[in-house]
Amino acid sequence: DYLASYMLYFSVFIGGVGMIFGGASYEVKLPAFKGFVTASGDWLWPLLFITVACGAISGFHSLVASGTTSKQLKRETDAVPVGYGAMLLEGVVGVIALGTIMMSGEMLQGGPTVVYGNGLGQFASLLGISPRVGTALGLLALNSFILTSLDTATRLARYQLQEFTGMSLNKYLATAISVGVALALIFVKTGKVAAWQMIWPVFGATNQLVAAIALLAMGVWVIRSLKKSAGFIMYPMAFMLITTIVALVQMIAANLNNYIVSGISTVLLVLTVLLLKEAYAALKAAKAE
Repeated sequence: DYLASYMLYFSVFIGGVGMIFGGASYEVKLPAFKGFVTASGDWLWPLLFITVACGAISGFHSLVASGTTSKQLKRETDAVPVGYGAMLLEGVVGVIALGTIMMSGEMLQGGPTVVYGNGLGQFASLLGISPRVGTALGLLALNSFILTSLDTATRLARYQLQEFTGMSLNKYLATAISVGVALALIFVKTGKVAAWQMIWPVFGATNQLVAAIALLAMGVWVIRSLKKSAGFIMYPMAFMLITTIVALVQMIAANLNNYIVSGISTVLLVLTVLLLKEAYAALKAAKAE
């Protein structure tokens, strides 16, 4: 992560230069979207809010913050600039990624990774760097970023497996199980489609559900422990829960023939209902106290 951060900062610098000064040199090929319903008939709400987007509220990031980031801070007050600054920086990365798509106008062969690399290659030319070299640097930065995310995800899975089993699994066995499940998602296929590709649409909803859980936990803690109003936490939490529930219902309705997607979505919907029940009980106890 330490070495990859330098590559990421370098790509953000190139992308920032391109986004600010590239308007006179490059043509925007992707037309602006001005509606509320897409060409495929999907509404922006709730799907826009369950898209895995840089800078957005994220359950994955809340897990990283609790299990990893908290152990790397020198003092508690550093959490504010580190957490908020990281969110802003990742938001910048998201904007740069949108800029690379605007320049291509379409999804190139090779997918989003190639689009991002080509865009950074063109941005790099503004600094006198060969577009070919700039593309290579952009691809290297993005792939190292993805690799560090996978590393973090594996560590988080190990944490959760150990906690879920009451620490009966040692770190080696828990890690082996986490990696084994990931390999199964890659190699197990239905027809020509890998399992991970089938469940990927559910990931956004899962991510936002975990984010709502994180907000709920903080809100209940503020109310019960600090004895203060937590509206600034509970209102966003309510919005995320309602959005996630509607998205899950839509996914179930649209994937009745896909038992993997509809099954996982149903389980998540049940967990959401149980979450609401537990939250109500906790807040009721806080009011009684």
